[in-house]
Amino acid sequence: MITLNELLVGFCGSVFLLVFLTIRCRVPAFMALLLASYVAGFGFGMTPDAVLSLVTAGFGDTLGSIGLTIALGAFLGIVLEYCGATTVIANGIILLLKG
Repeated sequence: MITLNELLVGFCGSVFLLVFLTIRCRVPAFMALLLASYVAGFGFGMTPDAVLSLVTAGFGDTLGSIGLTIALGAFLGIVLEYCGATTVIANGIILLLKG
């Protein structure tokens, strides 16, 4: 049985690892989050199979619920860039901020 102190150390360690990987090592956030979740699972005494199934289920549920929104947003960004609207928007914001 894992004690509360061990859980807190594992949780704080995984959060520290996540911040360290994204800020210091410049690892993409998605990769750092995956690695930190695996380290947390192993730190909490879970078997590799249990860690893999929980991480897969968690990310699958999250991406399944917001996947369409992300895909449509990426498509809209590509269309705006292709037609040159991003340059117009950026120039408008620059003019607005200059006063």
